[in-house]
Amino acid sequence: TVIHNVIIRYYGMVLNYVGDSVMVIYGAHRTTENHEEQAVLAAIDIRKELSKLNDKWEKDGFSRYWKNRGLNYVDCRTGIHCGNLIVGNIGSDKLIQYSAIGDVVNIAARLENSGKKMKVNCSEETKSFLSKSYQYDKKENIELKGKGTVDTFIINQKN
Repeated sequence: TVIHNVIIRYYGMVLNYVGDSVMVIYGAHRTTENHEEQAVLAAIDIRKELSKLNDKWEKDGFSRYWKNRGLNYVDCRTGIHCGNLIVGNIGSDKLIQYSAIGDVVNIAARLENSGKKMKVNCSEETKSFLSKSYQYDKKENIELKGKGTVDTFIINQKN
C-alpha cells in the first residue's frame, strides 16, 4: 500500500503485480507532463519508503520472517524506459485485462532484471528527458537479451 500510494502520487498506474514485481506506466492512462520524470521521482521515493519500512519492520520484529531465510532486508530494483506503447484492454472474450505491450515494456523489464538492488536503472532515452538536477552513477553499458548493448544510468537522487 505504501508503494502503491507513491506510484499514485506521481500519477502512475499500476497495471499488474507478477510475483514480487509491479508493472507501472506513466503518461498513458491520462496525459501527464514530464511522465519520464514522474516515473523517476516515484522510483526514488519508493526507495526511501522501503528503507523506512525496513526500519519499522526491524523495530517491530516483523523482519524475522525473511531474516530466517537469509535475507537481511526487503529491497527492490527499478528499470525505467520510455517510448511508444500499445495500451488498452487486451485479451479475449474469456479474459480481458488493461495492459501495455511493446518493446518499451520488454526493455524496462530487462533493465530492472539487470539492475542493482535499491537502485533506479534508467535508459539513455529516459535520461534525455530528465532535467540536469539528478545525480547519476557512472554510465553502464548493459547487454540486454535480444536487444544488444544499451546505455543505462543509475540515478541516485534528485539534487
